[in-house]
Amino acid sequence: GAFVNTFGDSGSNEGNFKGPAGLALSANGNIYVADPDNKRVQAFNSDGIFLFAVGPQVGTLALRNPVSVRVDSGKNLHILDADLKKVIVTSSNGKFLRVWDNSGDLQEPVAMAYDGRGYFFVLDRGEFRVKIFDEDGTYVSSFFSRGLGERELMDPRYLDIADNKLYIADYASGK
Repeated sequence: GAFVNTFGDSGSNEGNFKGPAGLALSANGNIYVADPDNKRVQAFNSDGIFLFAVGPQVGTLALRNPVSVRVDSGKNLHILDADLKKVIVTSSNGKFLRVWDNSGDLQEPVAMAYDGRGYFFVLDRGEFRVKIFDEDGTYVSSFFSRGLGERELMDPRYLDIADNKLYIADYASGK
């Protein structure tokens, strides 16, 4: 592909970043960027124009380390905060809706993916597992364990979903 655009500078002002960690694209072209060092998620239009920020205060919670953001089928934002070990849900314009009631006892969540069919996959590096939740945040199941085998993880860092396949980057095992 061809280079199209860049936006944002280093800093804490609107539209600036201090270590962007994750991003999501909505169906209408908005770009949502998790910015953990600024304790917020920022929204931009498809041209990179700043729209709004979610955080640090969201409802009764204060974001501490938002590392991942995803958009569900209802256009709501799901923000994974690694320090809070929770997923916070807001509307597409950043209005607080809820916190997932059952976090599946997340130990060290580092990444989250959405499959487009109603399920979120949260990578929990502390338990060497992928935990599955529905769009309401209800814990469904988990898989993987610690190790170097075929269905094991040693130091998982990132995951994503494409073409109905789950991809995981495991730093320690080189997989």
